[in-house]
Amino acid sequence: MTVVEELARLVTSFDAASLPPRVAEHTKLLLLDTIGCAIAATPEPACQAVIRAVEGMGSGSACTIIGFKSRTSAPDAVLANGGLIRILDLNDSYFGPHGLSGHPSDNIAVALAAAEQSGAPGRELLPAIVLGYEIDGRMSDLTPRGLPWDYPTRTRFIAPVMAGRLMGLDAERLTHALALSASAGPNMAIARQGHISAAKWLAGAMTGHSALAATMLAAAGLAGPRSVVEGPAGWDAVLPGIDLSQLAAPLEGSFRIETASIKAFPCVGTSQASVAAAIEVRQAIAGRAQDIERVDVRMADTQMVRSQLASAERRHPTSRESADHGFWFLIATALLDGEMTPRQFEDERWLKPEVIAMMDRIDIQPDASLNQYTPASYPAVVEVTLKSGEKRRAEVPYSPGHHMAGMTAEVVIEKFKRVTAGLISDGRQQEIVDGALGIEQAESVRPLMALLAG
Repeated sequence: MTVVEELARLVTSFDAASLPPRVAEHTKLLLLDTIGCAIAATPEPACQAVIRAVEGMGSGSACTIIGFKSRTSAPDAVLANGGLIRILDLNDSYFGPHGLSGHPSDNIAVALAAAEQSGAPGRELLPAIVLGYEIDGRMSDLTPRGLPWDYPTRTRFIAPVMAGRLMGLDAERLTHALALSASAGPNMAIARQGHISAAKWLAGAMTGHSALAATMLAAAGLAGPRSVVEGPAGWDAVLPGIDLSQLAAPLEGSFRIETASIKAFPCVGTSQASVAAAIEVRQAIAGRAQDIERVDVRMADTQMVRSQLASAERRHPTSRESADHGFWFLIATALLDGEMTPRQFEDERWLKPEVIAMMDRIDIQPDASLNQYTPASYPAVVEVTLKSGEKRRAEVPYSPGHHMAGMTAEVVIEKFKRVTAGLISDGRQQEIVDGALGIEQAESVRPLMALLAG
C-alpha cells in the first residue's frame, strides 16, 4: 500500500475506547484553550476583515463563526475560525525532539467545522483531535530544521485525518482525501520571515480551508493520486530522504498531544519564559520601571533563538505580527506594564517613545548553560539594574501553562476566563467550560458551537 492508504487505514481503524483518560483530559483542556484564543481575537480588526470576506462569499450556513452571528460553509468556517484561533499568537505549542515546532491547535478549526457539519457525536471529537495532533507531531519530528516550508504544510495531512474521521469516511475515501489535499503542496516559509504579514496567522486557516474542501470532494467520490507521497513529482521532492511511511506507524504508548502546551501570553512561543521573567521582575521592583537603567536577558543558545535574535525586523518591529515575535518589544512592555495581553499591542505600541527607550536598554544574549532545559522548553533569565545600582533577577525554566510545569484544569480555566473577560458574560464562560470539558457526553458538537455564536 502507499503511504496515504496506510495512513487512512490507521485513522479509520483507531478505537476511540483505547484513548487513555489522561490523554482525553489533556485534549479537552487544549480544546477549551483553543476556543478561548478564538473568542479573545474577536475584537481584532484584521480578523473582522476576514469574517467580512467570508460573509461576502455567501457559501452556506452549516457552521458557526466563533463570536459572530453569521454562519457559513464548513471550509469557510475553517478560514474564519482558524484565523481567530491563530492571530493573537496565543494558542498552543508542540514540543518535540527539535524543540518548539508549530501550533497544532490551528487544526482544531477543521475538527470543529467537520463535526458541526456532519453532526458527529461529541465523543468522536477527542480521538479526531488526538489523531490530528499525532500526525502533526510525527511529521514535525521527521522533518529537520532549515527546510523552506512553513509548519502549516503539515495541515495537508492533518486536516483530512481529523475531518475524514469525523465525517465517517471509509479507508478508500479517506485515502483520496489525503491524496487530493497533499497534492496541493507545501506552504512557503516566507510567511514568517522578514516583516511578518497576515500570511503568518492565516497560513494554517487557508491550508485547512482547502484541505477540508479536498476531503469533501473525496467524500463525494473524487479521486486523488495514491502515490502522492512516493512519486518523484510528489512529496519525495518536498521532503527528500524523509520516510513518511512512519506517519502510519501503530499507535501505542504515549501520544504526541501530551507534549502540547498552552501559552500564557499572546506572543511567540520562544518568548514565553522571558515575558514571565520580566513580569516577575516588574513585581519585584514595585512598579519602578522608570528607574530601570539596564536590562540583561539570557536565553537558551539554540538555532531558533539565535535566528530570531538576528532578525532586524523583530528588533525594530513595524507591525503587530513583528511585534509579537520581537523579544525586545515583548520584554520592554512586560517591564513597563507588568502584564502581556492583547492590550499591549494597541495603538501601535511598538512605535511609542517610552517603549523604544526601554527596548534600547535591553541586551539579549544566548547562554548555553540554559540548554539543560531544551528542547522541551525555552528558558530565560531577566536581570534589571536600577539607576541606584540595585538589581533584581528572575529565572523561568518553564513558562506558565507548559506541560512540564503543570498544565492543569485550573491553569487552563483561569487563562480562558482571563482572555475572554469582558467579551462574554461570566455565565457564558462557565457554560463553555462545561461544554468543552464534557464534550464526550454530548450528542454532537452543535450545542457547544451554539454557545460560541455571537
